[in-house]
Amino acid sequence: MPERGGVLAAERRPPEHLRTQLLILKYLQLNATFGWSLSNLVALLRMNLFAYRDLWA
Repeated sequence: MPERGGVLAAERRPPEHLRTQLLILKYLQLNATFGWSLSNLVALLRMNLFAYRDLWA
């Protein structure tokens, strides 16, 4: 693998599960009828992780 500045380029990429989580959050953000900012959506999901909330309504 090519090196840039002493760090392998592959080590700079976030782990696969973090990219998957970000894609899920972006999907929820784009499909919500209310204009959620990403940080507010994350805070809402963190507070209500086990409670049902209809984000499409």
